[in-house]
Amino acid sequence: MQLKKEHKVLILIVALTLGFRLAFAFTSPYLSDSDSYFNLRDIEGIKDTWKPLFNDPLSYGGRNALYSPVFDYLFAILSFVTPFAVKVLPNVFATLLVLTMYLLTRELTKNSEAALFSAFLAGFIPIFVFKTLNSITVYALSIPLTVLFLYTLLKIGEGDYMLYLLLATIFILARLHASSFFVIFATLIYLLLCKIEKVSLPGEEFEVILFATFVLFWFQFIIYKKALLAHGALIIWQNIPLDILSRYFSDFNLIYAIYSIGALPFLAGIYVIYRYLFRKKERSAYLLMAFAFSIFLLLLFRLIELEVGLMFLGTIMVVLSGIFYDAFFGYLKHSKVHKYKHFFVLGILLIFIVSSVVPSIVLAYKVMHEVPTADEVAALEFLRKDAKHNEAVLATPEEGHLVTYFARKKNVMDTHYLLIPGINERYQDIKTIYTTPLETVAIPLLDKYGVKYIYFSDKARQEYGIEKIQYVDDVNCFQKMYSSSSVEVYKSLCSLEQQ
Repeated sequence: MQLKKEHKVLILIVALTLGFRLAFAFTSPYLSDSDSYFNLRDIEGIKDTWKPLFNDPLSYGGRNALYSPVFDYLFAILSFVTPFAVKVLPNVFATLLVLTMYLLTRELTKNSEAALFSAFLAGFIPIFVFKTLNSITVYALSIPLTVLFLYTLLKIGEGDYMLYLLLATIFILARLHASSFFVIFATLIYLLLCKIEKVSLPGEEFEVILFATFVLFWFQFIIYKKALLAHGALIIWQNIPLDILSRYFSDFNLIYAIYSIGALPFLAGIYVIYRYLFRKKERSAYLLMAFAFSIFLLLLFRLIELEVGLMFLGTIMVVLSGIFYDAFFGYLKHSKVHKYKHFFVLGILLIFIVSSVVPSIVLAYKVMHEVPTADEVAALEFLRKDAKHNEAVLATPEEGHLVTYFARKKNVMDTHYLLIPGINERYQDIKTIYTTPLETVAIPLLDKYGVKYIYFSDKARQEYGIEKIQYVDDVNCFQKMYSSSSVEVYKSLCSLEQQ
């Protein structure tokens, strides 16, 4: 069977997107964020024992972890297919956004050009590239699945097969990650908008939305009920220490949002919302508005991590950009300048390249510079050989998962904060150990957390604004075990009882 022209173009866009991602991802053997190394350790454990790390003996010196292991199980199973799974699979998952975006926009506009335009935009959403290019992150799969949910919801009345696909998508999203709460919030706003504007819905769509709300909420409640009981409503902020909370839940910044999403999809999406969608009482219009509005509200009130919210918002803006493309060239078709359509297409592509592709390349270079350096990995592997199994290693929270993965030693703190009592005190104690000039202050704190080794890297220097740990010059209590241009490792020889 000969492929249609639009399908050939779609394949080209998929190949270009995946090739762009892999070209950057393979420039380093390491991953770019610490959380990925928890996932990687979990995946390796699943491959060996088929059991997830619910009881993690290394994180915080030993703890019970709360998370859904479905993504890691899927990753572990698929990793048997390719020896380069760590780099390939996350980018394959992320590239699925191109295909789901094409399907959704094609359904909304019935215009193949608009669908291909949205698919091309979806491949180069700067913030999505930044967060998924070189990381093992569930968002690489959950965001394409969210778009698939929208597509199947719109086509719910077109056969049992579409209903089954919608139900399967709901169950996967429910078990995949807590970001499925965004779907709950958005679909409830969608029902509210339709009720206010008196837009009729197919009977089975209303039932499916209520069913999806129940399933998504129930599965997340089962997974996180202990955290909900421990933290209450504050679970929204994930028990993150107050000193670093603003990094995760930053204020919404319009300039940063435009740069992260891309100027073309952002402005086109805003235009469609305020100039087009409010004038048409269509359920598809209200569905997209509900998702955009709900994410914007979450960002505005700092109820969602800024970069995560921008990924979801950018995805919706790309869908709206496809509608803009269809409406713009539909209007142009009835004007005298229609014969110059190719110039308009070229102009839009140039704007897209400047406002989306170029920022994607810039952020791709940036994320590849955030990988652990060879010196850092060498120091951690030294600790793996030198330190005893039950000895804890002090590092910054951002490096906690690096300690557990490369050194296979206990950390004092990492970026999984749920269910950790006294999290603010623990963070302040770590900061004090690094910054205090007095070993009489540091040694009791080292004893408190059972720390035998201090891992001191450029990240710690940047995090705490110091050039060196002042008290380690006392050779009677501290021994330099490893030193390179960017990393030093010190062994604590004293304890409180000896002082």
